[in-house]
Amino acid sequence: MKFSELLNLLKKALPIPKNNQPEFMSNLLNLFIEDSAEDDPRFEQFSDFTNKSTITKIFNGQRKFPKDIADFILSNSDKSKFVDLVSKLSYDTSTEIINVLTDKGLYCPKNVDLSDTLADIFIKFLHAASAKKDELDLKDINVSKEAALRNNKRPVPLELSEYSPDDNVINIGNEHIKLPPGLKKPKDIQQKSEAPYIKALLEVYSENKNKVFSLANLNELPQKCKNHLERQRAEFYSSESIARIARETFSDGEAQFKRLEKEAYDGIEPTYHSSCPNGKERLRIVQDKITSTTLSASKLANIVGLINNEAKKGLCHKLVNDNYIKSWVNIDDEDF
Repeated sequence: MKFSELLNLLKKALPIPKNNQPEFMSNLLNLFIEDSAEDDPRFEQFSDFTNKSTITKIFNGQRKFPKDIADFILSNSDKSKFVDLVSKLSYDTSTEIINVLTDKGLYCPKNVDLSDTLADIFIKFLHAASAKKDELDLKDINVSKEAALRNNKRPVPLELSEYSPDDNVINIGNEHIKLPPGLKKPKDIQQKSEAPYIKALLEVYSENKNKVFSLANLNELPQKCKNHLERQRAEFYSSESIARIARETFSDGEAQFKRLEKEAYDGIEPTYHSSCPNGKERLRIVQDKITSTTLSASKLANIVGLINNEAKKGLCHKLVNDNYIKSWVNIDDEDF
């Protein structure tokens, strides 16, 4: 398979802006680099990789992918954003991609984890580009053992087990389950997944500073509010990582995470509805409460070390996103 063939396949399948080939290329490559890549002195050169003629030739197979751009991405690689995007593709789109890859020689086990497999293939193409090649024999690629194992899902363990953050592995006796990568906080707010809880936080800042803040004027937030917002976003993504681990690793993972979320709300609900002078204080005491609340109804609690205090605080924002909580400022007390 040629790199140009993979690029055109991804351009057709991925739901990212693609009004033209340079725009799509830029958005695609940014899915494979970590946020700290901006500190790399080569980042400016990477950002300038927008020449329409060059990129058109790459898509047409008339020019190899640049070695220096491939080397930059490989030095700053983080496939988690790409993996997360592909994991949300429709069944039909995923099947279409798998069929193309299979026709090109890739052996795909039943229920292959497309997100990890596709990310691994792209990264292998980057390694090929670094060696000034633009073609891979997919027959030589083995679908990652971790990707295959994750699709042969087992239930969340009933017995006590241990999460090893250094290895990103759950140890259940002699069994070691490799987990999907955690979700890192993106530099920019993701409207689709973050807007509800971000708007609730902006309501807190508006009340505190006596000025209306919204997604449209985030840049006007005082620095302390910006710092607070970024801490809350990190906590949200810590909780989202647990949800993803549960969903992608265990057959009953999604149901067990919902049970965890329901128990979290039950634990903080009296505190949430208690008398508070303002939304800032209500958020603070609710997050204090959740860190001291034992969450044991979900089998996910059997995995020691998986749900830390950062993830617990992030659950408070998940509760906003999932409509358990509507506001930290304006509380509906009609039933009290």
